[in-house]
Amino acid sequence: MHQRLGDSARVRTVLSELENGLRSARTEAAFAPGEVPLDVDHILPEKWYAHWPLDGRTITEEEAASAAALSFGLENPTPQVQAIITREELKATIGNLTLVHYGINRSLQNGAFASKSKAFFAESNLQLNRPLMVADHWDEATILERGNDLFEVARLIWRGPALPVKP
Repeated sequence: MHQRLGDSARVRTVLSELENGLRSARTEAAFAPGEVPLDVDHILPEKWYAHWPLDGRTITEEEAASAAALSFGLENPTPQVQAIITREELKATIGNLTLVHYGINRSLQNGAFASKSKAFFAESNLQLNRPLMVADHWDEATILERGNDLFEVARLIWRGPALPVKP
């Protein structure tokens, strides 16, 4: 099971810290999240059904809801039901979240990835969005990969306490 994130203020704070962690010493300026109105965006939208086919097939909202309900009672769901369940689980994970200007988020909220990627390229200067600008697709594998990449940045930002060295 993948860790889902809640509270958008906390998510915005985490993404802001990751943005600063992605910036190098050569980046022109530090990121100050309060300077522009930014939203947390689900790259794969919460309501993905119309523009994000699954295995080449458009899934209805009803099919997604049915798959979620079935997941509680099925030991071996069909591959399609499992694919829907996986997508639903991944959509609110850190690998699928980013920061975007309020206007971009509102205009492309549930849109296709090609439209979002084009808008990121035209409008965003955030390091968080650079990989999205050049990606040719967005799916479960890329969400997991980006989540792992951001986890590595987070490990550098939020180091745990130093462990004592054994003599």
